Order: sequence, then structure tokens, then C-alpha cells
Amino acid sequence: MGHFFNANAIKDKSQKKSIMLNSIGSDSYKLLRNLCAPKKPGEQSYKNLVDLLANHYHPYPSVIVQRCMFNSRFWLPSESVATFVSELRSLADTCNFETVLDDMLRDRLVCGINNDNIQKRLLSEADLTFEKALNVTIATETASQNVADLQRMGSASQAGQLNALNNKTGFRPSSDTKATDNTKPCYRCGRKNHAQRLLL
Repeated sequence: MGHFFNANAIKDKSQKKSIMLNSIGSDSYKLLRNLCAPKKPGEQSYKNLVDLLANHYHPYPSVIVQRCMFNSRFWLPSESVATFVSELRSLADTCNFETVLDDMLRDRLVCGINNDNIQKRLLSEADLTFEKALNVTIATETASQNVADLQRMGSASQAGQLNALNNKTGFRPSSDTKATDNTKPCYRCGRKNHAQRLLL
């Protein structure tokens, strides 16, 4: 409703309350009447009515539960570090960390990474901040991906070089049946069961 009030330049609180009560529909009005009881919705302020509905439809989650979820989050093998950190930030929104947010994100990043090499590197850093931990983690992840790509390219290149060498030297897998086809009669002697090139 806030956008409607802004678009129509409605600033008066009593006018906002009247428009809201008139436009919410009968089911929502009954709910609001029950939430306001024993008073009537018209006797409440606009802010109180909005707060009652907001608390009913979207109650604020328990900080303890939210922090448990935050501290239980680990880096999944199928996700990138950037995705993991994005999920941590999303979980931290309702944890009420306030001034210690960066410290909590740093700690969860270090503890939640399921990669010994990255974890050792982070733990060896003096005065590790969240930003530094994030940069080191992303750089290490990128380097690992680059090494894997280079190794794949190297093995594919080796296979290509081996094929080129085989083609150059004329090596072919043994599928030639001319020398071992002993069922045909020899054109020199007429007998079977010997390779023709064995005759001198």
C-alpha cells in the first residue's frame, strides 16, 4: 500500500487508515478485527494496524534459530565460493549480528569451507578480515579450476600427439586379415592353411 500512497501523494495517517480498511477485503478485515479485539480497527492508528498484520503474516524469526541455521551452513561441493558467501549473507540478514557481521561471516567462511588447502591457507593468515578471507578463497578456488582445466587440456593434447605419431609412422592396429586368411587357396601352390607371403 505504501507505493499507492506515494503515487497518490497521500500523507495523512487517518486517510491512509481509511483507504487501507476499505481496500483489504472482508477476510482480512475480519482477521484485523480479531487482532484488534476488544477495540475496533477504526480505533487503532494506521501504524498499529500495519504492525498487527505484519506480525501476523510474517512473524519475526527467532534470532537463536537463525544463528543456528547460519552456523550450520557449510560449503557444498556443487557450489562456488561466491554462491556459498551469498547464502551466508542471506542467512545473516535475520541474525542481528550488527557490528560483528564481518567477523561472523569470516568465521563461518573459514569453518564452513570443506577444502583442507583453502582452510590451511586462511588459518595461516595473520589479521584475517572477511574481505581478505573472501579474496584468498576465491583466488584459490579459481587457481584450482585453472589447474584442472590445464590438466584436461594436457591429457587431450597428449592423446592427439600419440595419434599423430601413429599416423606418421604408419602404425595401425592389427585388423589386416590378408596374412592370416588361410582358407583361400594359395595362388602359387594351390594349397590352403598357410600364408602366401611365407612362400619364397
